[in-house]
Amino acid sequence: SLVALGCGSSAQPAGMAAPSPKPDTDPAAARAAARQPAPPPAAPAAGGKPADPPEQAITRRIVYNAAVEVVVPELDPVREKVEKLVADTNGYVAKSEVTGAAGARRSATWTLKVPADRFRDTLNAVAALGSVVRNVSDSQDVTEEYYDLEARVRSLKAEEESLAKFLKESAANLEQYFKVREQLLKVRLDIEKAEGRLKYLAAVSSMSTVVLTVREEGAYVPPPASPPPAPP
Repeated sequence: SLVALGCGSSAQPAGMAAPSPKPDTDPAAARAAARQPAPPPAAPAAGGKPADPPEQAITRRIVYNAAVEVVVPELDPVREKVEKLVADTNGYVAKSEVTGAAGARRSATWTLKVPADRFRDTLNAVAALGSVVRNVSDSQDVTEEYYDLEARVRSLKAEEESLAKFLKESAANLEQYFKVREQLLKVRLDIEKAEGRLKYLAAVSSMSTVVLTVREEGAYVPPPASPPPAPP
């Protein structure tokens, strides 16, 4: 018998998969999709806004100075105490001077450099050496200047890098080359000046200064000279 076949049938032969839909290859649509902004970050589960990153702690930069004057019965024992005091604080003696002669009152002055965090301990220790007749101290906060200089150095180094690249590109034009080179040298000098100031502020704020003056109460009497050896 004859089987009638429909001319408009869309049935697929058995075992053949249906063709996949043709992807959208419109370049304009692709570019538009690429320009779409990224979705905002999801809010925390608690419903609040995303937490701000933790701020870095700022180290205070403070310059400490003091001048202390004490009176003692004898000067010689104080020398050893001062040397021990400085060693115990991990400091050093920047300058020392002893004046006086036989029959006169002697005095000594030490310029001590001690870590800033031991400044108060040092003041208490030197005041305990004798009778205090003068005790003056002051401080200067240089924190703002220090961090301003750090930011300036970073900015100048970025400018220096840009000028160095531009200098290579200007090799063909001598007039422009020398102008850029002059500007680059000026930026380098500014960097060295700012870095030098930074180092100075770091040094004076990390080590405090204590000027200690010690005076004897009475006139200095030197020990008697040893008698000459007896002749044989």
